[in-house]
Amino acid sequence: MNSAGYDEILNKILELCAEYLSKPLTYVHNTSIIQGNFPERLKYLIVVTIFKNGDRSKIANYRPISLTH
Repeated sequence: MNSAGYDEILNKILELCAEYLSKPLTYVHNTSIIQGNFPERLKYLIVVTIFKNGDRSKIANYRPISLTH
């Protein structure tokens, strides 16, 4: 998937940098859990609808996808 969140960083970029980002992000995540803090900005998400099939005019034929970053 090549979508980006509010930070406008493409998933492809994150995939390419995963080797370098995984340890620092793991540290930040674990520290957040230990301290009981979670950055307010990271609580936001983007919800988009994806068409499944059938009649496009019926809302039941769509499913929500949450993009969190």
